[in-house]
Amino acid sequence: MTATPITKLELRSVPIPSSFVIELLDREIGRPLTYETRHYLAGRPVHCGDALEVYREERWRIGRYEWTGKPDELPTFEYEGGTLRIDDECLVRWPLKWKPRS
Repeated sequence: MTATPITKLELRSVPIPSSFVIELLDREIGRPLTYETRHYLAGRPVHCGDALEVYREERWRIGRYEWTGKPDELPTFEYEGGTLRIDDECLVRWPLKWKPRS
C-alpha cells in the first residue's frame, strides 16, 4: 500500500475556461464566472463528499469533506465520532485506498 502525502488543505482560485454553458450561466446571474474557488489536497481538487483522513486524537480518522464554497468559512469533516472544522492545524491526507476521479 502506498502512503499518501500528509499535508494541509490549500484554498485556490482557479480560472474557469469559457464555454457555452459558462456563458449561459454568466447571463443568468448577471456577472461573469471567471474563477472557481476550491480546496486542493496534495495537488488534487477536493470535492464535497470526498473521503479524507484527518489526524485527530493520536490516530487517523476517515470521514467526509463538506464545504459551503465560501472562502471565509472553514470546511467540515464528518466522521464516526462527530464533526470538526478543518483548520490550519489539521493534518489531512487522502485515504490509503483512495483512487483519483477519472
